[in-house]
Amino acid sequence: MDPSNKDNSAKVPLKTIDQLLIHNSDTAVKPIIGNKDIEKAGELVFNAQILPFEAWTSDQVAAKIDST
Repeated sequence: MDPSNKDNSAKVPLKTIDQLLIHNSDTAVKPIIGNKDIEKAGELVFNAQILPFEAWTSDQVAAKIDST
């Protein structure tokens, strides 16, 4: 690129060091609500006696998962 050629400099604007090092997305705040990796799921509370089906224990569920 020849600095004496004004046509080339008009096509490619010069940027400062700050513009090259920092991008707009670097300063953007991103929400963390709904991120399953960091949110703790609440405890499920239920009464097994009022369910219209037999409630399985965690061991029974795990056995069914492993058997398929």
